[in-house]
Amino acid sequence: LLVKNAFIITQDAEDRIFENGAVFVEGGKVVAVGPTAEVVAAHPAADKVIDAEGRLVHPGFICAHGHFYGMYSRGMDLRDESPANFTEVLERLWWRLDRALDDDSCRSSAEVCLVAAIRAGTTTIIDHHAAPSALAGSLDVIQDAVQEAGVRASLCYEVTDRNGPEEAAAGIVESVRFLKKTQEAADPMLHSMFGLHAAMTLSVGASGDLVVMDYFPPTEVNAGNLPWHTMFGLHSSMVSTTVAAGRVLMEEGKITTLDPRAVGLKAREQHRAVWERVWAIAEEEKAARQQ
Repeated sequence: LLVKNAFIITQDAEDRIFENGAVFVEGGKVVAVGPTAEVVAAHPAADKVIDAEGRLVHPGFICAHGHFYGMYSRGMDLRDESPANFTEVLERLWWRLDRALDDDSCRSSAEVCLVAAIRAGTTTIIDHHAAPSALAGSLDVIQDAVQEAGVRASLCYEVTDRNGPEEAAAGIVESVRFLKKTQEAADPMLHSMFGLHAAMTLSVGASGDLVVMDYFPPTEVNAGNLPWHTMFGLHSSMVSTTVAAGRVLMEEGKITTLDPRAVGLKAREQHRAVWERVWAIAEEEKAARQQ
């Protein structure tokens, strides 16, 4: 993959910036980055060429903490008193929602969030999963969705004893199983929480994760003022192309690995059943308190 005619921010140790630069990715790694003329001359036979036309090219973004299953909380009525503190938010929303999940809803919630991540230029995600009613093998379900989407991920299961010691032990078993699985597979795109590896540069040898953004800097960009361009100039709606390990996940706003419409419709078909299970759990808890 060759991306040329770009305003490249490398974020490397030297904070190099190329106002008319190119980056060449091969085998999932950045092989060359520098002035467009030099990189194109050195790599004239790229399988795919993206002309950034002066747009900003930046290393792919990282989501350092997330819960895919939280997608189902969008618009959901709790059906009881509003939480008065964070503990009650956990008890009345999140701890009911995770108990209402099954394999299908776990997969759909992950897909919805993965579509959003790709659109925002996020190429690495750390997700903390919880599904007490579908615990065993649930990380495999999330893994399948992540690998179809094409992003990097570090996954883990939330081990807790809030539903009893047996569930805590099962959470540990699932976590250890998945940790061993990822270690044996040695897939650079997938890790457990204990083995995250994600590059945040476009230096040679770094992971070939990058985004093309519709940002044309109105003032000079240098190592000293880059944070201000990032904070006050960039936003996710500017992302036009997302690449992970040299694989194009979205090009000119069109996602290539998932069908956003199909993902959304599938989740919509399942959301009501998830909500109904949450409300049933709420009624069970209410009845238990009244005894």
